[in-house]
Amino acid sequence: DGRPVYRVWSAAPAFLSNVAGNGSKLLRYLREQCRKEFGFNPYIMVPEEWIKLDPSSAGPAVVDAVVPWFTPVPGPNYSDWNVHTWHGVTVGACIPQFRISEDADPNAPTWIVDPQHGNTLARGLAATAKNGHCVATFIEGFDDYWENATLWRARNIDPAGNPLGYKETGYDYPNQRINIVRRYSRHQFPPDLRLEAESCDTFSGAAPQAPGVNRYRNGDLAVEETKNAEGGYDVFNGQAGETLTWYEVPIKGTVHLQVRVATPTADGKMHFVIDGRAQKPFVVPGTPDAQKWITVEAGAFTSARETDHTVALVMDTAGVSVDWWQLQP
Repeated sequence: DGRPVYRVWSAAPAFLSNVAGNGSKLLRYLREQCRKEFGFNPYIMVPEEWIKLDPSSAGPAVVDAVVPWFTPVPGPNYSDWNVHTWHGVTVGACIPQFRISEDADPNAPTWIVDPQHGNTLARGLAATAKNGHCVATFIEGFDDYWENATLWRARNIDPAGNPLGYKETGYDYPNQRINIVRRYSRHQFPPDLRLEAESCDTFSGAAPQAPGVNRYRNGDLAVEETKNAEGGYDVFNGQAGETLTWYEVPIKGTVHLQVRVATPTADGKMHFVIDGRAQKPFVVPGTPDAQKWITVEAGAFTSARETDHTVALVMDTAGVSVDWWQLQP
């Protein structure tokens, strides 16, 4: 509702002490200073144990919402998603996967929540975020590498070039969990969506990278740092037949496909393949050099219904570098 969120992660004795009678003072001070120094009233969310440890915090003037958490311990209290309603405000929590083992904590038992090929995350989001059921859903934990709960883009090739499958990564393809989160967001089918070339789910036909040129990801895909105002990376000097593929791209209605390219070679050609059907080739005009970028119109595509598609970008001629491609209304 336009208010910055302040989220307290835990009030457990392992992290905080002397909470009773003082938790409310801390939160009131926080709210007062945010109003005084920055001119906003923060939306303060605390964990369930906060109110139990400090009953003086139990009021909407102190706390705006109470956040539940999942329970990975096997047994009757197990849950990989939860919701909690407090003063009429419902908040959710879920996980994509979870594991505590001796690798992360030598003193902890081994607790494992199977990602179930993305179904664990999808089930939790369907129960909490779908149709606006919760004002917010917290997902453990975007960069939680140690507990295998990451939501970032996974790698699918090891440093030696060997493929990594679901057994090794917990993902079916690199962008899977990002796509699942988008699916249950309030913008499942965004009218404009940009996808970075270097972040494709699979690629084929790429030339081996020269030693020391490998950037961003493993494998032979030629990726370099982009020298423009946007920064980031690009796939450079593509080969004829080189193909970059993305899975589960959400498309609604008719969209235009646009590609950000650079090439010193005039009249290059590329085309899209959507759900196995080749689209009309489009021309890539020459640019002054391989880092002078232009956006090329690649034609329109109509999705008969709101659904996800497999989209591949194919380089018909060599020498074209690609920064990104996007859907536009």
